[in-house]
Amino acid sequence: MSGREYANLADMSIKLIFYGPPGAGKDTQTDRLSEILGIPSFSAGQMMRDAIAAGSEFGEEVRPYVESGTMVPGAVATRMFKEYLLDPRLQASGYIVNGYPRTVESLQTYLGYDRPTAIVHLVVPDEIARQRLLARGRADDTAELIEKRIQRYHETEKAAADYVRDQTDGPLIEVDGTLPVDDVTKIILFTL
Repeated sequence: MSGREYANLADMSIKLIFYGPPGAGKDTQTDRLSEILGIPSFSAGQMMRDAIAAGSEFGEEVRPYVESGTMVPGAVATRMFKEYLLDPRLQASGYIVNGYPRTVESLQTYLGYDRPTAIVHLVVPDEIARQRLLARGRADDTAELIEKRIQRYHETEKAAADYVRDQTDGPLIEVDGTLPVDDVTKIILFTL
């Protein structure tokens, strides 16, 4: 799949928000779509891990939450992402975000200052998410933290996707995240 096949999409300012349980393939899809569409993508979790590694003020603020597997308060995440997403260059090019806005409340706040082209929800059963996370073997992928993350997904991102589907006219693309990676990418691109 080449960017030329999707040249008409690459000429648009596309803004995508990704939801899905941990291990659903959000990072893989956001990286692929970023390359195909020629727009920047970022993961809220990776931005926070990078800020912690850099020892920044924001990193120190979010460190206790990341290390304990609990959710960073919405106001803290919103403060960081609102400023970033409203940058005129991102508004012109578009963006792909994984991990923000994560709750119904933060989604409502986001919808007050920007509008996505689509919210993409990768649907994966909990057991498959557990297997994928254990297989990747990251230091923070302990069985206890995995369970916390899956539970948090149901309370936050899944609830936000349900809110979009049931209570807004916003575009929601729900994709079976257990399909082959190429198929998931194609479904998203052809649905845009």
